Amino acid sequence: TYLRVRKKGQRNLFPHSEDFSNAAWTKIGSTATPNVITAPDGTTTGNKFTSTATSGSYVAMSPITLADAGKPYTLSVFAKAGTTDNVRLTNIISGNTAAWFDLTNGTIGTQNDTSGEGITSTITDVGDGWYRCTRTFITTEYTSTNTFLIGNNSGDGTTTGPAAGKFIYLWGAMVAPGTTIVKYIKTGASASTHKERGEVSKTYFDAQ
Repeated sequence: TYLRVRKKGQRNLFPHSEDFSNAAWTKIGSTATPNVITAPDGTTTGNKFTSTATSGSYVAMSPITLADAGKPYTLSVFAKAGTTDNVRLTNIISGNTAAWFDLTNGTIGTQNDTSGEGITSTITDVGDGWYRCTRTFITTEYTSTNTFLIGNNSGDGTTTGPAAGKFIYLWGAMVAPGTTIVKYIKTGASASTHKERGEVSKTYFDAQ
């Protein structure tokens, strides 16, 4: 069964949400190879995200303009274990507000909140080894723009990368206003101001 989905008012502020090899995503100590594995929606659009430096391995999107600076925003990505199994989400290039996720056991690890923002995280099993990892925060670090980071880490609570060549899989990055975990919105060259996923599997849609 397939659904045609459209919900106005929901947004994904990331462009190129399914292609981490695009130049919009800055790769530090890492490479991203798109279209190498079946993604949660059944298409072969998952990315292989490979470490090239133990000093730090991540992709970053910056700057993103936040119209409602100081209000909650939620960052999310679908991730799957490869030859390593830890992913980190944060809204600045630092471990101070980061959350770590175990992609083997489907659990949340360390959650740093030195800013006192009351940051919360979730992890949801969406099938076939994929998890949707989320991090909700208040954007106090910047007034109108922010940097978002997704890291391939050597373990819980650390910002170092795994050994060169170690990889995880990523797909479907999203950042949206609010604390509610909304269903994933695909984007291309431009950020989205509404949901328009076309025909998607009802099973995949309901699992989010």
